[in-house]
Amino acid sequence: MPQTVFTKFASKKKRANLVIKKQGARSSLAQRLGHDVRVVCTDGRVSIEGVYWYPPRNDLSIPSSYQAKLACVQTLVAAMCNNQGVKDKPSTGFLNRWGNDANHYTPEELYACGWEMVDFMVDLHTKGWTQKTYDHKLREQWQQTMFSTFEERFEALVLLLARSKRTCDDIMKRERFYTAIGNPWEIEGRSSSNSKSNGDKGKKLKILTNGEHPEIVEQVKRLSAAKRKREGEPEDVARPCTARPRKQPRTRK
Repeated sequence: MPQTVFTKFASKKKRANLVIKKQGARSSLAQRLGHDVRVVCTDGRVSIEGVYWYPPRNDLSIPSSYQAKLACVQTLVAAMCNNQGVKDKPSTGFLNRWGNDANHYTPEELYACGWEMVDFMVDLHTKGWTQKTYDHKLREQWQQTMFSTFEERFEALVLLLARSKRTCDDIMKRERFYTAIGNPWEIEGRSSSNSKSNGDKGKKLKILTNGEHPEIVEQVKRLSAAKRKREGEPEDVARPCTARPRKQPRTRK
């Protein structure tokens, strides 16, 4: 992700952390959870509802017309379909999902997901964050974006989707939908760190291969193969590919 995007977010994240720290020192659970949260206990039943935090007011970057929203959707779909300069290894699974001839996801499914992402972000930046989580670390991670505009969140999400196909898969599977949109800067930073760590492991393995410990190399390979088998990942690696545009689904009249 470009350094300017990280730099701009870093200052806003710092401001948000001050709010979160002050919020965490309050007496009641509802006040610690967020700006306008209610904890209701009735006949042994507990419910937590409300707005956890509000984004900046008078945000002119929020798309309001159909054409503006459609442009956002098309940009998100293009980012998901990009397969150049990504962090993921060009495995068979990668090619099946994001290769030039991939058909794992249909255009209709990709555009439906794109619209859902845009609608959620528009709703978030007009009404506030209402998505619940009972993990305080994740809740704070989302709230760290409270001073970011729609445009800033959108740009960060586009860059994340363009570079991380793993994140695209997670969103299409609905496994990390709110996590990715809630704080795309955080996910981008983590995926970059993981990519670097995997690269370092590969370099170490290469050093071992050229060294005097072939028995260690074979053990590492066996463990890696067993891990991939457990996780259902293919063991073979395919060649890199180039991106191809996905056609927008036709609208029935």
